[in-house]
Amino acid sequence: MAKIKRIINIEDSMGKHWDIMRALKWNGYRELDQATTAEEGLSMIEKAIEEGNPYDLLVTDMHFSVNGEDNVKAGMYVIEELKRRNIQIPVIVCSSLRYNIPEIAGCVFYNKSRDLNWDFKEILEKI
Repeated sequence: MAKIKRIINIEDSMGKHWDIMRALKWNGYRELDQATTAEEGLSMIEKAIEEGNPYDLLVTDMHFSVNGEDNVKAGMYVIEELKRRNIQIPVIVCSSLRYNIPEIAGCVFYNKSRDLNWDFKEILEKI
């Protein structure tokens, strides 16, 4: 299991960000930064690498802003950009839709009837 210290969450909904933050804290992870757009998230990831303190995990929604426009495939854009830029970072998608994406560590189905703590735990234990 990899040592995860720094986590970035690309999420434009503050309520959902807080839910994710609570679930990660429940799992013992304290350092969580937030970006609200694809560009901001990718910039923060690259800056962290340049500074020698890279993120160890990316949690991303799939629906947020890319180039100033709302985009339902924004998460895939970020995943593809990371690959194109040769940035290797485990990715957990947290979305209200279920995704099966081979390049990611896993998908947490964001639904108020689910226990996010345990859903994140199952994936985090595999990383």
